[in-house]
Amino acid sequence: MSDLSAHAAASKAKLARHTLYASGNFAKSCLGSFVELFALFFLTDILKIPAAIAGMVLFVSLVWDGLIDPLMGLVADRLRHKFPTVRLYFLIGAPLTAIAFIALFHAYVIPRNYSVIYVFFALILFRSAYTIVDIPHNSLLSFLSRDSRDRTNIASLRIFFSAAGRLVVTLGATAMFEKTALGALAQSFSTAAISFAAIYLVGLGVCLASIWNVRIYQGGGERQSIRITSLFRGIMSNSQLLIVFMLTAVTSLTTPVIGNAIIYYGKYGLGVEQTGATALVVMSASQAASLLFWSNFSNRLRRKKTASQCANLLLAAAMALAILILNSNQTLYLIAALAGFAIGGIFMLNWSMLPDALDYGQALSSYHYNMSVFGLYTLTNKGFIGLSQVIVGSTLAAYGYQADSPVVSQSIGAIVATLLAFPLLGALTCALLLRGHTQVQNHRQ
Repeated sequence: MSDLSAHAAASKAKLARHTLYASGNFAKSCLGSFVELFALFFLTDILKIPAAIAGMVLFVSLVWDGLIDPLMGLVADRLRHKFPTVRLYFLIGAPLTAIAFIALFHAYVIPRNYSVIYVFFALILFRSAYTIVDIPHNSLLSFLSRDSRDRTNIASLRIFFSAAGRLVVTLGATAMFEKTALGALAQSFSTAAISFAAIYLVGLGVCLASIWNVRIYQGGGERQSIRITSLFRGIMSNSQLLIVFMLTAVTSLTTPVIGNAIIYYGKYGLGVEQTGATALVVMSASQAASLLFWSNFSNRLRRKKTASQCANLLLAAAMALAILILNSNQTLYLIAALAGFAIGGIFMLNWSMLPDALDYGQALSSYHYNMSVFGLYTLTNKGFIGLSQVIVGSTLAAYGYQADSPVVSQSIGAIVATLLAFPLLGALTCALLLRGHTQVQNHRQ
């Protein structure tokens, strides 16, 4: 009986640590989701920056972010014998991220002639500081457990907290868009930025306390000389890791477009900005609600590949349905719910397959590049998210988009159909890519 009690206590402690670790995604999501969902709108409709230029600024900042992600991973891998925990990265990166985020959404106080330059450098600082925390936090997924089911559960918790953060952001946006005067809306952006920056700092503090003593370097053996060339050779020789990278590239390129399409359709298609914000709430809530289903579905099947294929096919069906019938508040909410349910499974399963694929490669090699690979994976993720913003900006420009122009309302149906074709094709591509994936799962404690 005492053994059972000890096992139950250990299980509860493990769950508590995993949950608090995963809660860091809530803090990161509050800032990341706000920028992903509203930065383009803020630039085009508050700062009056042309859509193509705004999309390019966001893209370049995310490319920069992606370029420093693997660099951050390499630095952390090289220094892990000196800094065997992630404490230093959190303590430096979190305050800088909050400051840059607040500065970005106060850009309306800058003279319009300098707004593009100001926004660009604010975004560069934000992306750089965010990376200092993001890469070490993400890489802990490999160190908290070696068991594949644990990793699926942790990934599910992380995506749940990311969706919860996104939900809080979209709920806040629903209230924010109730103020229709331009000056009031601009002030609402700055107030929201201060509020979410505070949530970010508190949330990361809680997360850091839970993983304070988790080590990313166990000591012993020879120190590895971490080289970029051998890192890329290791990735290219790992077929399973390559497939996971391709999956996240396609997903990151296509799924963010859905949120942008919803925002613009709410404003110009239905004539109410708040409707788009409400649809984003529905999508975020559906994403969070889906994670228990996808986690259990994957663990019962013991085939993450099959579960991910199902999620991608569901997303493709939702996008096809949207292109055909999107014409009212009710259909917008339905599409948002279906898309959120599918996206929750797609992202959770992509993340849970990454450490398993790493283990597969490390079984064939003596090199251990956990943080560097997570850095490259994050580069792939963010770089293609940035490219998705170029797609949105270019699509808007191709249709002659100008903020608050009555012409936009006439062409919004074609704009949205064009945008939603990207996630439709992306989901089908991912389903095909998964046919080449081999199941890699560990069941070790």
